Amino acid sequence: MLLIPGAVVALTWKTDPSDKDDGPLFHILLALGWGFGVVPYLAFCYALFSKEPLTPWVTATSATLVTLCALAFWWIRRDRVIPAPLIGKWKEAVPVLLACFAVALIYLLKYDRSVFFLESCIHRVVMQTLQLTDVPIDILASNQDDQRLGNTAVISNFVVLYRGLGFRVLYAFVGFIMALGGYLLGRRLFQSSRWGWFSLLALPLNPYVAKIPLLDENLLTLGYCSLFLPLLFRNKIPWGHVGTLFGLAIMMRHISILSGPAMLWAVWQYQGDRRKALAWGLGTFCLVTLVAHIHHFVALGSVFQFESYGQLNGHLFPHRLVGNHSGLMQWPFSPELVRTPWNPYPTFLMWPVYLAGHWGLVLFSAMVVGIVVLFRKARIESVFWLLWFVPPYLALSLQENWDVPNKMGVIYIIFHPIVLWVVAGVRAGFREPKRWGVVWVIVTALVSLGLWSIQSLHVKMDERYYVAWKGERIEEIDYVKAERARLSPLVLWPDYSRLSESSRLFHPEKWKGLLSDLSNPAIDHHQTAYAWYPGESVDRAKEPVTLVLDVSERLFDRQTPWIRVAPSGAVPDIDLTQTSPPTVVPNLRVDWTQAPVSVLVTGSDADVTAIALIFEPWTQSVQGQAQLQERYERGLEMIMGWGPDGFKKVRRLRLKNHQIVLRVPAGPMGVSESLNNAGQNYLFWKSRLAHDEPIELSGPYRIFHN
Repeated sequence: MLLIPGAVVALTWKTDPSDKDDGPLFHILLALGWGFGVVPYLAFCYALFSKEPLTPWVTATSATLVTLCALAFWWIRRDRVIPAPLIGKWKEAVPVLLACFAVALIYLLKYDRSVFFLESCIHRVVMQTLQLTDVPIDILASNQDDQRLGNTAVISNFVVLYRGLGFRVLYAFVGFIMALGGYLLGRRLFQSSRWGWFSLLALPLNPYVAKIPLLDENLLTLGYCSLFLPLLFRNKIPWGHVGTLFGLAIMMRHISILSGPAMLWAVWQYQGDRRKALAWGLGTFCLVTLVAHIHHFVALGSVFQFESYGQLNGHLFPHRLVGNHSGLMQWPFSPELVRTPWNPYPTFLMWPVYLAGHWGLVLFSAMVVGIVVLFRKARIESVFWLLWFVPPYLALSLQENWDVPNKMGVIYIIFHPIVLWVVAGVRAGFREPKRWGVVWVIVTALVSLGLWSIQSLHVKMDERYYVAWKGERIEEIDYVKAERARLSPLVLWPDYSRLSESSRLFHPEKWKGLLSDLSNPAIDHHQTAYAWYPGESVDRAKEPVTLVLDVSERLFDRQTPWIRVAPSGAVPDIDLTQTSPPTVVPNLRVDWTQAPVSVLVTGSDADVTAIALIFEPWTQSVQGQAQLQERYERGLEMIMGWGPDGFKKVRRLRLKNHQIVLRVPAGPMGVSESLNNAGQNYLFWKSRLAHDEPIELSGPYRIFHN
């Protein structure tokens, strides 16, 4: 249903015979962009403005209308013929498509349902679009979940067609289009199929991009930009299609508009009619993004207000050059160089450090060399990629208030040039080893020295954060030092161990979950505790385990066990083998942190035993409880698998002892420690308990979420 309208639209595009590397892959790219991007977007727009639920019939109608319009356009043209690239030029295309399908299969299998939870912005807005929520929500006039509508449009249509399997299918589709776009970009830029294959694999399967375990807006933007970027490097560019797909990408990540100068550069360098190119490209772009302007005006009061502004809580802070501003901007706008609390470096340093740690020193240095090589040998393309990358990077680097690890994925939206620069550097090093190979070695040595030196760099934390987010846990420097050491390893080669930091890359439960989704692709309404898969549960038929949780000392670097099997005959303070609601042991005073520690434990009916440590005074007043619920309910739903009313059921258990004795069922157990609740930044440990066996904890991991 989605492929047919895309294929018909692609038939209307007549290419230029002077494009020697032409072939069916560009038409396939265009077909995928329209069929799996624009058609869902149009269906969503109908649901948005009509306030009707999105249904398969709405999507089918959108597909039918696009098909009929494209057929009519094709029919009224004088030369009603199949485009030449689609006839007899499939010899090279078939192996590439098979490779892209292989990448899609990898993405399909590595999709990690254990870190997908119902309490996420993407899931909530999709359910609102399908009108499966208890109370109908007018998405156009509200901004409850600050979700960009382009993501909602595409995901909602995949969910309405594939039901619960839709998230996983779209995740695999994004892997496919990243691979296809990477191949076409690499082949075109370097005039070589060999380097096209390198880019095909490097874009979706490098350890930085491939580590993302589930669907998110950054990965979606990277994938859907892959659908139109290869079309820009041709003698004849379909500007109307490019403007449409660029507009869809902006609807997914608004900050991508800062890559707009690159698009204007492409128009300026176009060898055809520039005015016509600008009119088609800008016209279709404005038409697609008009929906965002309407939403911003109706829901937020101004076309210049964006969805995430609501997170800033209205606090104004003095800034240089721009005056009072509600954001937390970095120097030179802030009075001094700062970093977000709990993050080891300022944002502008975090990305290079992350990138070097994932790609390895050799390929990171190849990227640096590649920037120079590409600028010398392909000036026009090089300027385009610099304009695509630099403005968003600078803008994002000026922002603090930056939670990790989630926001480290924002760089995906400008990841295409990173891969191409790496390819350019590697290619130059092998082709001219005496020149660029030597430079490559020197740059690798300098990068190693730089990463080694910043391991001791300490930048002052941003004190404004605690004004914007009152009640947050005050940063503790030992955590920051440990994170700095973890993020700055001097590894030579791509570090694929990062793909499975918290679980195996191809965990047996992932296969089981896929088979379960295929047999019954119902939309999941059952909350699952973080890091565990649907269907995993404690075994109440087995002998329970009595354990001791000791919070008298810091957990994350404790040399002695902080959770252990209790001595024989120990009386439990909390017994999950008996009927009991969720429990909180509030306000334990300890020496290792400033704030009191409150320990929350799931109730006896929980599928997974979960324990959470939060660091804020626990109060029983009505106002205090409302504030705690507002601040922690969503985080605890994610970590503990609570339903939306789980916080209200908590009972208090006052203890003065720092050692809490718990009797819990055998099976999965998770323990979390809140570092930065506003940024949903948590440490997490997991274990599978069994009677008469030692407790083996894995972790701590930084929770990844969306």
